[in-house]
Amino acid sequence: MNSVDYLLKPIDEAELELAFQKFEQLHQVTPNYDFKTIQKLIESVLPTHHTERFLVKTGQHLMYVPATSVAYFYSEESLTFFKTKDGQKHLLDYTLDQLEKMVAPKLFFRINRKAILNIEAVHKVSNYFNSRLVVQVQPITAEVEWIVSRERVKQFKEWMGT
Repeated sequence: MNSVDYLLKPIDEAELELAFQKFEQLHQVTPNYDFKTIQKLIESVLPTHHTERFLVKTGQHLMYVPATSVAYFYSEESLTFFKTKDGQKHLLDYTLDQLEKMVAPKLFFRINRKAILNIEAVHKVSNYFNSRLVVQVQPITAEVEWIVSRERVKQFKEWMGT
C-alpha cells in the first residue's frame, strides 16, 4: 500500500504534522502545505450531512419545514428569517453563518452577509454597478436587497451554472 502512517479521526494536528515529517524524510520532498489547507482537503472528502428540515414555531405549535421548501434566508435587525416558496415567513434560531454550513451548497448560496438564496428562488440576474449583480427572487420581497457582493460574483456564476 506504500502507506507512511495511520491516523484516526478526529485527526490531531500534531499527529498529522508528524506524519508529514515522516513522509518528507522518506521521500525527500519540500513541504508545500499548511494545516488549514490539509483540513479543508479532508473536509472535502468526508461525507457531509445537510439539514433536511427546520423546526419553526407558528402560534402555539411547532412544525417542520423541509429545507427544499425554503426560498431564501435573510437577516434583519439581528434576527434570521426564511421565506418558503409559497411566501410564508418564519423566524429561525440560527445565524446565517451557521445556516451556510447546514444547507446543501448545490441548492443554497450566500450572496452577501445578509442573505442565502435557494437556486430555485432565483428568477432573474442582472448586472449591477461596481461589478456586482442584482438578483430578482421568487417570492418577491422588499425586506432585502438581493445584491451579490463583488467578492462572490464569480462563485455565484459558477454555482448558477452547475
